[in-house]
Amino acid sequence: MVDLSKRFDEQIQTRKKQELFQRAESPMKTLSVEQIQNDVQEFVIRVQSLLSLQFWMDHSQNIWATGAYFQIVSILILAVSVFFLFRMRGYFIRTVAPLESGQFPWRNLGITILHRSIIWIGLTVFWYAYIQIRGLWVSSPLLRMMFNMLLLGLFTRWALDTLLEWNRLMVPRISKAVGRLLKFLIIGVSLLSGILIILGWLMALGNIIQIFFRMIMEIGLVIWMVIFIRTVKSEIDLAYSPLPKKFRIIKSSASVIGYGVVMVSLILEVTGYNHMAAFWQISVVKMLMSLMWISLVFFIIREWEKGFRSETSDIHLIPAQHSFRWLGIQLIRVLWFFASVVILLLCWGAKHAVIVNVFKVINYSIPVGDIRFSLLNVFYALLSIVLTVLATRLWRQALREKIFNHGGLDAGLQDSIMTLTVYLIWAMGLFVSLRVIGVSATSLTVVFGALSIGLGFGLQNIFNNFISGIILLFERPIQIGDAVEINGIWGIVKKINFRSTLVQTYDNASLIIPNSEFISNSVTNWSFKDQRLRRIISIGVAYGTDARMTADTLLGIAQSCPWVLANPKPDVLFSDFGDSALIFKLRIWTILDHMIAAENDIRYRINQTFAEKGIEIPFPQQDVHIRSGLPSAAGASS
Repeated sequence: MVDLSKRFDEQIQTRKKQELFQRAESPMKTLSVEQIQNDVQEFVIRVQSLLSLQFWMDHSQNIWATGAYFQIVSILILAVSVFFLFRMRGYFIRTVAPLESGQFPWRNLGITILHRSIIWIGLTVFWYAYIQIRGLWVSSPLLRMMFNMLLLGLFTRWALDTLLEWNRLMVPRISKAVGRLLKFLIIGVSLLSGILIILGWLMALGNIIQIFFRMIMEIGLVIWMVIFIRTVKSEIDLAYSPLPKKFRIIKSSASVIGYGVVMVSLILEVTGYNHMAAFWQISVVKMLMSLMWISLVFFIIREWEKGFRSETSDIHLIPAQHSFRWLGIQLIRVLWFFASVVILLLCWGAKHAVIVNVFKVINYSIPVGDIRFSLLNVFYALLSIVLTVLATRLWRQALREKIFNHGGLDAGLQDSIMTLTVYLIWAMGLFVSLRVIGVSATSLTVVFGALSIGLGFGLQNIFNNFISGIILLFERPIQIGDAVEINGIWGIVKKINFRSTLVQTYDNASLIIPNSEFISNSVTNWSFKDQRLRRIISIGVAYGTDARMTADTLLGIAQSCPWVLANPKPDVLFSDFGDSALIFKLRIWTILDHMIAAENDIRYRINQTFAEKGIEIPFPQQDVHIRSGLPSAAGASS
């Protein structure tokens, strides 16, 4: 039944395309009182049958008889859909509230239009899906008419909401005169279009009543266009005096396009191309709505890119997520372009041809050996990679917030588990991507064989660093957050990657160290098993100072420092007799993160306490004895 309906629909579409270019007699020539009476009488009969209860009962019974179970399921699906649509509308309202600032006006406008029409969109989509699934698009003109009315109401809602929200969110503002004219146009065209949709359901296309209403709408559009262009021209002349050449060209082009779009329909109607005139009107309305959303999405993308640039302009080291965001913006821009072209072609009736040709293009395969590449397969492969990226991010978030949050594992072990599992997810994602493209297990064997040959020629270091990274993650001699000392340089381990490890020094310099260096060379890890470490502070006092009192004073200073650990206890060593001082060594235990603060605080306290107790901290000094009156000099003088 569905296949028969599709074939019948295709025949009707073919016939409609043929009728578009068929010319009938001009309605002005064939207009007669008898024809008007017949058309009016036909209209009255159809309206009377429409108002009868029997008509609706018969129509309902026909629909119900084709599948009662399906009708019940459809009603339940509609109820559930309406419930979720109301919930989604509430989500949009909560989303719009934080975006009321003028930073993202285009995004605010788009979200506002969507949240106000989300119920209408859902009902329109549901009604269209119901008609298509049941195959009633041709056999049930009533359902088709109701869908067209829903679609017209949706277009009207979009246009009115855009006009209403423009002055609240956007700059420049629309003046009151122009706003009234646009509102009058939207409401007037919607009312006349609704009448034409009903008339198209009630009677044939060539009926005089339909032609009369269409010509009223076309003449009204011409009059409205004249008034609108004059109003806009007067406001532009007041705002710009003289008007720049660029704006004069734009104004002239817009006037020509506006008059051309309106006059074409009227000329077609007068010359007898009734089907072409109706097709032109419907296509223009679809194109205007499509252009509205195409332009809105374009400005949202540009607004998003501008926000991205403002974020990255203030930082010197761009994180990897910014690169992904930039790549995503460019990909969305390309998709927007192709989607816009397809949508505009669909507005002008290229439905079947465009869809068929697009699928032919994306399914066209290019053989490369045993592998056959096609745009669709490449798209699926890219989609699997994108899904892999999303899966890794969600997995990281789930591990960090749900599993590791209260697990008590140290940060290094958490990062090792997270990295290894992410490697596994990436391996599965890449395998799926290769399989989608058409790479078989035999091809993968060849690839790995070529890789092994490459390892023998020039990839030893890369493979060595990769395996060393795996060893570091399993053995964990160093972990994320460890304080390490490499060639006398202290730093914190920030990331263990495939090939290298990122170590950030205390001077905020980033050291990119190959993983094999940590396996084959000696590295001092100050926080391998224990975050505690001992620091030694040397101090000299003048000869003659009470050594016991000095030791007790140093011990008291260490115990009063908040960053010195009580266990192991601090102690003082009388280290040596220096050239000009008695040398003491204060040994303290502290946490790695507090070692600099602890040493700095203790030195301040030593200086202050020694000054209060009169303990002298000598500086290196040397006595020089000069002898005068040598014997040789004395004898010579006598």
